[in-house]
Amino acid sequence: MTPAFALAGSLRGTEMPNRVGRFRASTMYAVVLTAAAALATACGGGGVADTGGGPTTPTDTTRPPTVQRASVTARVTIDPADASLAQQAGIGVDGLTVRLTSSRAGEPVRTAVTGADGTARFDNLLEGIYTASVDRALTAAELQRLPVGQREAAVFAGGGQVVLTPPASRDASIALVGARRGSVVISEIFGNYGPPGSGTNNYVYGSYLEVYNNGDTTAYLDGMLLLQASGLHSSVTSIGGPSCDQSPNSARLDSTAVYTGTIIAFPGSGQDYPIRPGEAKVMAMDAVNHMVAAPEKEQVDLSRAQFEQFWTDGDVDNPESVNMVRVYGTTAGVFGRGLPYFSGSLQHVLLSRAARPFVTPVDVPYCGASGCTPRTSARVPSEYILDLMALEYSPLTPGYAVSEAQYPRCVPWTSPFYDRAPAPLVSTIQRKAIARRSLGRTADGREILQRTRNSARDLELAEPLRRSLNK
Repeated sequence: MTPAFALAGSLRGTEMPNRVGRFRASTMYAVVLTAAAALATACGGGGVADTGGGPTTPTDTTRPPTVQRASVTARVTIDPADASLAQQAGIGVDGLTVRLTSSRAGEPVRTAVTGADGTARFDNLLEGIYTASVDRALTAAELQRLPVGQREAAVFAGGGQVVLTPPASRDASIALVGARRGSVVISEIFGNYGPPGSGTNNYVYGSYLEVYNNGDTTAYLDGMLLLQASGLHSSVTSIGGPSCDQSPNSARLDSTAVYTGTIIAFPGSGQDYPIRPGEAKVMAMDAVNHMVAAPEKEQVDLSRAQFEQFWTDGDVDNPESVNMVRVYGTTAGVFGRGLPYFSGSLQHVLLSRAARPFVTPVDVPYCGASGCTPRTSARVPSEYILDLMALEYSPLTPGYAVSEAQYPRCVPWTSPFYDRAPAPLVSTIQRKAIARRSLGRTADGREILQRTRNSARDLELAEPLRRSLNK
């Protein structure tokens, strides 16, 4: 029997060689990914057929076992928040190239072009996590139709993820927002990673966070706040661990505030620490050369970091690195510093200096097998967010399976109000930084970073410190 595949009237995907691509920023699309069940079932059987009275005759046992496959349909729509802007530019949803990448090693990058209804279909897919992305650059004529203040949004783009578990159908509606360059952004983070393949052989002291001036004028870091939050990525009850509902869900998906156990601030009284357009600054957990301190861990040299965390602890202070200021802290962490020592942090946030008077301690319930207990966290109103990275564990991380049947994924930690999809990049098996993608360069060579408030699309794995200390 020939395998049968259901057609939905959309375009089929074509395959391209797998490669890492850079995507440009966006003004908002919504990509709806629909996994339509389309099973390839081969006829025939194995084993021995009993004829009743005569000798047994073996059947053909050379056929491979049946492999279940499914389809992903990408449905592209313009987000209502940018409908007016798209209308002014004259942008539609037809004729757009959709790229589909798989979390499975060795899988090709597939492409398809949307039809008049904005859909593109990819058939014959194996189980895994798939990411669809679209980008559409505006022409010079289209840009001229936009208001002057909106012309930095030179690309309409978007992307989203779906977990495909054939034969089950899955829908994932992801509203994407447009690129607004902003001013100071989080450009890169590096966590407690060990050598490739090291698994749990991690080194927490060499972590850092990098900020970058993505705007056109000099900004000042003085008083800006940094925070992080961590939570469950997957329910691990199948191996005796907690479930998604045993995480502080009252802090999840809150569109009015962000929550954390630690907040630190850049020092200064107003204009002491300028950051020029196209310039990056590094805040280190410990500003030393970690290549010397731990040569077997394949770490980085942070001895020239502009800022470091230093409290009254046993570590030696680096006089060349300016010490950060602790604003709020209930988490001890490495050296008692708290931030950013944990690669599993699922949310990193940069806040305006104006947020400091509004940092409010609140009790957030944390639940476990023995019940729920309140834990004090800091709550900061969302209007003070300057930039945010939303993360989740890579499917290649040891201990985190792709199969959602075994490890159901939790609701994303970050509200889509801030970021539409977390980037599945957190891993302990490779020495890579999590960095913001490049949109391109200005005429004078200054790099513009991608910021669409969609971390799954905006972030990538990269060599550490390429925009700052190793530039």
